[in-house]
Amino acid sequence: MRNTLREYRQMLWVLRGHEGSRAVRWPAAALGSLTVVWALPFAGGIGSYYVAKAGNEFPIVALSVAVTLALGGIGAAWSRRRPWWTLLANRVIGYEEQTDPFAYALGLIQLVDRDSAMHALRRAGLNARTANVPAPADAPELSCRMSIYRPRNCTKPGLEPVNDQALRVLAELGIEGRVSGRDVRSGLDIWTGSAAPATST
Repeated sequence: MRNTLREYRQMLWVLRGHEGSRAVRWPAAALGSLTVVWALPFAGGIGSYYVAKAGNEFPIVALSVAVTLALGGIGAAWSRRRPWWTLLANRVIGYEEQTDPFAYALGLIQLVDRDSAMHALRRAGLNARTANVPAPADAPELSCRMSIYRPRNCTKPGLEPVNDQALRVLAELGIEGRVSGRDVRSGLDIWTGSAAPATST
C-alpha cells in the first residue's frame, strides 16, 4: 500500500510539472471513477430492493436478483481494471514516451540546476532523462547530462526544433550549460578542439 501511494504521488508530481494547476482534473477524474466502482454494488442492492417491493411474483424477484448481480458484476469487473490508476498512468506515460527520434537534444548543466531545469523544460512541453557524467575538461562544473526530448503528449506539427527550444528555455533560467554544442548563455557554438574548423571562401 505504501509503494502504491508513493507511485501515485510521483505520477501527480509529473503531471503537475507538465500541466501546472490544470493537472488537478486527472486525480479528480480518478476519484470519480473510484466512486462509481464503489457505488455500483450499493446501487444494485437498492435497485433490487425497490424492484422486489413491487411484488412477490417470480418474474419480479428474478429481475431483482438480475439487477443486483449485473451491477455487482460490472463493479467488480471495472474494479479489476483499476480505472482510477489507469487514467493517471496513461497520462503520465504520454509525458515519458518519446515518439519522434529526431525531436531530441543533448545538454550539459550543473547538477545543482537539475530540478529547476527539469521544471522549466516540462512546462515548455519537453522532458529529459538525466545522468551524472564526467564533465568536459573546459567546463568541469557541467556534470549533469540531459537527454532532452519532446514527449508524445506534446508532439504536434509546427513546433520549433527541440535543441532551439531547450536552449531558449535554459537561457531564460539564466543557468550555465550547453545544448547540442551551443553555450546556453551566449547561444554560440562551442568548439572542443584547439580551433574552429576553417570555412570555405
